[in-house]
This record gives sequence, C-alpha cells and structure tokens, in this order.
Amino acid sequence: MWAGQFWTGAGAFTAQIKDGVATIKITNPGTVVHGVQFYQQSRTVEQGQIYRVTFRAKSDIPRPIMFALEENTTRRYDEIVFLTTEWQDFEIQYEHILTGFTNGKFAFFMGDIGSTSVPTTVYLDDIEVETIRAIDDQT
Repeated sequence: MWAGQFWTGAGAFTAQIKDGVATIKITNPGTVVHGVQFYQQSRTVEQGQIYRVTFRAKSDIPRPIMFALEENTTRRYDEIVFLTTEWQDFEIQYEHILTGFTNGKFAFFMGDIGSTSVPTTVYLDDIEVETIRAIDDQT
C-alpha cells in the first residue's frame, strides 16, 4: 500500500488503512475539491519525465474523485475519475513538461467535485506512482 497521509480542510471524514486498503468514510465533502484528501508529498517531479499512476478504487455510492499533482500548493495537473460500487482499475499518465520541483504532492481529492460528490465511503488500493520514461527531445 502507498504510504500516504490524510488531510481534511473544509470537509469531514474518518479514515484507516487495513490490509493495504485505504478506507475513507466521508461524512461531509466540504466546499472545495481538496476538502478531503489522501496524498503522498515530498516527491521529486522531474522535467521531461512521464509518470504513470495506477490504482484500484470503488465507493459505496457512485461519485467522482480527483487525482491531482501539486507543486507545494499549486496544482500542476488534475484528472477526475468516476467511481462505482464495483472495484475498477485506473491508469493516469502525465507528461511533465514544466520545470521540475522537489515538493511534489500526488493526491486524491474527495471533496466537492460537483453535484454528485455525496457523503459515502471511498476505497483505494494498489496505488503506484512510477516514472515510465523520459520525453524524447527531438530538437
């Protein structure tokens, strides 16, 4: 399991990691997308690299969550995925063309992502972040 941290701002939740599965019971998604989050910080993100994020997820009630990459607190990339009540495998690829940074934050935001961001329990498993290759510079 991914060694991540939980944080709440505008929302409310309880969370645990048991048998490698993160279980996040969201009682109030809050008023911002990052109001409830599970993240890993202090990652180096290098210019010219392509990153692949894979994970399995589901929720008790279907709803969206957002994967985000932040530099400190500035979002550099985000992508919304829609969870169902069945386990699904997700893969996100991100090509980092900006200047690299050392305080990268790979995060799952479970706050207010729209009208279907209902209070429910979200499950995350088998999270991996890997560098799959450098961008081939043809210039």
